[in-house]
Amino acid sequence: GLLSTSLAACYYGALATAFGAMVISLPFAVMMTYVLVVDIGASYAPGMLKAFSMGSHLLAVAGRYQPQSGFLTSDPELSLAISMPIIIAVSLVWLVIAITWVNSTEYRTDK
Repeated sequence: GLLSTSLAACYYGALATAFGAMVISLPFAVMMTYVLVVDIGASYAPGMLKAFSMGSHLLAVAGRYQPQSGFLTSDPELSLAISMPIIIAVSLVWLVIAITWVNSTEYRTDK
């Protein structure tokens, strides 16, 4: 529980930092739209698309992920050993995107 919560705070903090650097006006609204469409949308998608959802990986770290088997598709088998490095790597990618964006010549503010 605590490990999953800590990883979620790191991931969503990195995501918010990246969107805050990339989007000047209304970065929180854009980030929440991304989370709703990509993260939550992917968690309801069938089969291997769930692997793109950080929510599914956080559930696997917490030990609460239950893969479903269907007629045509089955969900990926996610475990702590698979999901934890993925969450850390994706968080680092978002932080690198934010740092690169801020250091670029195109970074600007509204002021």
